[in-house]
Amino acid sequence: MYIGKIETGRSYKKIVILFILISIGLIAFVTYASFSRAKITLTPKEETLGVDFKVRLTKEIKEEAPKEGEEAEKLPELEIILGKILEEEKEETRKITDIPLKEIDEKAKGKVTIYNNKDKDQPLLPRTQLLSDSGILFRTDERVVIPAHGAVEVGITADQPGKQGNIEPTHFTIVRIWKDWQKDIYAESKEPTTGGTRKAKVITQEVIDQTKDKVAQDLYDQVLTRWQEGLTEDEKILEDSVFKEIISFKASVKPDQEVEEFDMKVKVHLKALAFNEKALYDRAYTKLKAKVPQDKEFITVKENSFSYKVENLDLEAGTADIMVHLEGTMIAKISPEVFDKEKLIGKDTYEVKKYFEQFEDVASCEVEFTPFWTRSVPSLKDHIEIVIIR
Repeated sequence: MYIGKIETGRSYKKIVILFILISIGLIAFVTYASFSRAKITLTPKEETLGVDFKVRLTKEIKEEAPKEGEEAEKLPELEIILGKILEEEKEETRKITDIPLKEIDEKAKGKVTIYNNKDKDQPLLPRTQLLSDSGILFRTDERVVIPAHGAVEVGITADQPGKQGNIEPTHFTIVRIWKDWQKDIYAESKEPTTGGTRKAKVITQEVIDQTKDKVAQDLYDQVLTRWQEGLTEDEKILEDSVFKEIISFKASVKPDQEVEEFDMKVKVHLKALAFNEKALYDRAYTKLKAKVPQDKEFITVKENSFSYKVENLDLEAGTADIMVHLEGTMIAKISPEVFDKEKLIGKDTYEVKKYFEQFEDVASCEVEFTPFWTRSVPSLKDHIEIVIIR
């Protein structure tokens, strides 16, 4: 028997489509909830702390038993670090050739031709005065006789030393002859006069003093270098404790002597206090860490923060009081468990960062969502990871 077709109708199709859409939505939600994660990285705020304290470096620790009726001598109320006294004398004689040149005034020299236009020979004595047209006085080097209507060449020397004696070829007047004869008996030079100055190595008191100081400094450096080489890796010479003195010195020349070289003999004395710098640093490091509060965590020592300076030095006693300084950084002891993840659910990156701004111990916050489509903190708490950077 034929029954015919059963009509499903449009309403049934809508129900099927709605069911499929709901299923897809549920699958998408479950997938999103299963894979969505948030990683929140927090950087705690660093704080600086420092420690300052005084120690006494000493070459030895003495505490003698008291004599009858006397009280025992008390040690200073300072922490003690043992050091040692370094002392040495050194002498050296050094040959010095590096002498600065000095300009020395000399009497310029040259030659002139003396002319005689008169009818008689004219003799001239040595050191006859010749005055140049520029007013520089010269003298002849020897006796000459100038023949009538003739000429004689003779050497001349400036009357006064100095560069003013270096003059170009010129006319000279013979000073001590009758004025009426000066136009007939005169001299002329064809070449410049030279030699008014010259360069020479001349010892001065300044040169002696500078040489003494230089030799002394070289001796200081030699001794200090040898001391440093004799110390262990952890030991160091206390710079402010280095005492230097020149015991004696002697130069083989006197000031104003012209020489090519001379000897300088110098004797020096050095004294200093050496100590174990690492032991001092370790002492400061221990004190710095002990200063960190219970609710804080020590991070590290600040670079270049370790320093010390001498406040009282007594090389005779072999002691030095030193003020020591060291700085470090610390952060609050933050645990991820102290933050309520419930308050983070649904927040985007901006809102998460704003949330952590209220915590004074948090310096910065970085937020990372995965997969790429995730835009807010998932609702599952175990999908929220909070990391503290130390």
